[in-house]
Amino acid sequence: MPPPTVSLEYLEYNLFEEFEPIENDVVADLRSTSLEPTVDTDDVELPPLNIPTEDSLQHIRQLQEIMDNTDYQRDNHEEACRILQIENPHSPRMRSMKESATFKFWQPVAIARILEIRADPWLRGAILGDSVGLGKTWEAIGVMLKIWEEYEQSVSDSWRNNEPPPKASPFLLVVPPSLIRQWCQEIRRVTDTLKIQLYYRSNIETEWPTIKSLLKKTDGLFDGRPVNGRTVVITSYQTLSDRHGPAAVKVWNPRTGQREERHTHSPPHDFPHLLDDCFKNVIIDEGHVLRNVDTSQSRAIQWLHADFHLLLSATPIYNSRCDFEGYVPILFKPAPRDLWYRSCHLGSKIFQLPPDQEASKLCCTCEAITKYVLDKKVPNVQAGGFLRAIFSRIMIRRTLFSRMQLPHGGSRSIGSQIPLTHRKVHRVQFTKEEMGMYETLAAMYYNALFMEDPDRPGKYVWNQKNLRLMCLLTTWLGLYYIEHILLADKITDACNMLQQGTAGKTFVESAAKKMNPESIYRMENGQIPVLESLLKGSPKMRTMLPIIREQVEHGEKAMVWAMFPAEQAYIATTLKEANIDVVVFHAGLTQDERLKLIEKFTQRPKECMVLVSTYNINAAGLNFQSLCRNVHIFSVSLSKSIINQAIGRVSRLGQKFQTYVNEYRVGESFDMILVNRAEDEAVPKIMTELSQSFMFNPYTTGSQEGECRWAVRNGKLYQLKNGRSVLSKDIKDTEDILKLLIRYLENT
Repeated sequence: MPPPTVSLEYLEYNLFEEFEPIENDVVADLRSTSLEPTVDTDDVELPPLNIPTEDSLQHIRQLQEIMDNTDYQRDNHEEACRILQIENPHSPRMRSMKESATFKFWQPVAIARILEIRADPWLRGAILGDSVGLGKTWEAIGVMLKIWEEYEQSVSDSWRNNEPPPKASPFLLVVPPSLIRQWCQEIRRVTDTLKIQLYYRSNIETEWPTIKSLLKKTDGLFDGRPVNGRTVVITSYQTLSDRHGPAAVKVWNPRTGQREERHTHSPPHDFPHLLDDCFKNVIIDEGHVLRNVDTSQSRAIQWLHADFHLLLSATPIYNSRCDFEGYVPILFKPAPRDLWYRSCHLGSKIFQLPPDQEASKLCCTCEAITKYVLDKKVPNVQAGGFLRAIFSRIMIRRTLFSRMQLPHGGSRSIGSQIPLTHRKVHRVQFTKEEMGMYETLAAMYYNALFMEDPDRPGKYVWNQKNLRLMCLLTTWLGLYYIEHILLADKITDACNMLQQGTAGKTFVESAAKKMNPESIYRMENGQIPVLESLLKGSPKMRTMLPIIREQVEHGEKAMVWAMFPAEQAYIATTLKEANIDVVVFHAGLTQDERLKLIEKFTQRPKECMVLVSTYNINAAGLNFQSLCRNVHIFSVSLSKSIINQAIGRVSRLGQKFQTYVNEYRVGESFDMILVNRAEDEAVPKIMTELSQSFMFNPYTTGSQEGECRWAVRNGKLYQLKNGRSVLSKDIKDTEDILKLLIRYLENT
């Protein structure tokens, strides 16, 4: 197999002396008799716990403070309370909230900032980008309440002046389906003022009022009556697309004999199910779902022609800067043609202009973003610098380490109520025998990992089949032979075998039947040792199993994240063979089954000790922090944001203990190619998050001599003190420094 495309051999793998690497011979010896299925797996030697020292905790704080960009923040709690007409800043509560509901001290500031962005005539939307677990749901509810309160006041003013009241329009809240119930519950916790109307799966009974029929412009909901101004229509991305987006057009066209357009940027003028101009304010949870501008879900949002869109996402740059293309139609307006041409001589200097200059407004226009951010000819670091300027105008984002002044004096970090998260990366290795088998199998797929997108000629996307197979090989080599029985639509069958206790034997025997006699999986006395075979060919599992065993023995729960359902089945099966209580959270579960499983994992301390999920289910924003503080990132993901989302299911408000995250990567394998690729794509994102103390000049390229006092020396990151000179062997290249910073943050 060819080597990884990016070589960073000069970077040291283990960056903190406090976290000793776990050696393969400590966690598991494949030839040890302790792995025989007839012997209790308690004999597996356990690695020592990672106990962070005070010095390492201080190092963590310093690193994470680097990632706290104050350009996206405000520190005006009392002013925000005045804007929201909150009488008591010490106990912030808007007048439309229940007496039992109170904002956290940082939340009124976010609400006021979003309303400020909403009033900007140059913009069509804002991003609420607070870190995972800081309460974006309540902040969005606060925005809706303030918009309603302002409308209610305008109605009162109209009546006083004997004028007709302004027309009201309902709010539209678009969320992943698994979060609909959670949103309904949170709205009711905060207020009785907002009136909930579900627009989703009208064929099922629910405790919430439901719109049963297909929405039309002529419905009473859109007749402008004041009562509609406090109505919140809650729907899912798919429902909106299926009923009012391109998916609905495809169904409607054959019925009417209309010609179907393959790429429908605009709806047919006579399409009867359009809801354009029906909703003035649209709130979009997990807004990174819209990062692909050409999807049916994105088009459905665009066709609404709303005045204002509020995107909620802790990871707006989910994969790379290309994600921003999906936000352009819903956040920005075209540049005024005359101003654009009058300012063309400024070029990218529009991003450096003070905000009171008219030309500075151009940086938040469709044209500027296309030219300076999305164009691949623009270097990553420069694009990241331009994104900083854009984000500072359209987004509020606070991290756990952001500090704010308190009403009674002093300051406090927002995340002071959330314990620290410690991360460790385990870079493990195949044995020589395993590596030979891996290279033979991987060679068949390595050169066909990308394919031309059939819907977008000239653009290339992952060949999902080959991507899946390459990932499965780094999970367990045996998956190559049984992957066909572990496809997504067969995961329920695999889980049934897991419950019956037959999965391990079935997997191992099925794989062995397809292997040649020289395979690493061999019969012993006519039998195949199940647990030993499941561990052979998986250095990740050999490392993770002892760690999880120790956690469970101490009464601790753990979450394991994987990319594909086949990996879920393998992980759960292996843990089950080691007598660990494990369940799989998969797409084949019904809504009731999911709720019961979540309840068991989050509320019953002695049941369901390990939960195995996939990243795509994680995107739904589920919360598991009540009884769990241990996270295992078993599969390398396609982006850093996916990992952060997974960790955020546990490290968030409500977590009472420090969180421990273990990530697993197989060296000299496809894992490292994915890691390097994700690092390349993460450079613009990390540029947007850096604090001023770590700032480069983003408008130049290459080495930043004299402009940044940071360097890579002997594989480690150093801040050069005043008077200290750069050594000849120091690495000053911006991208190399940023990639090393990414690796530091992964080992905190």
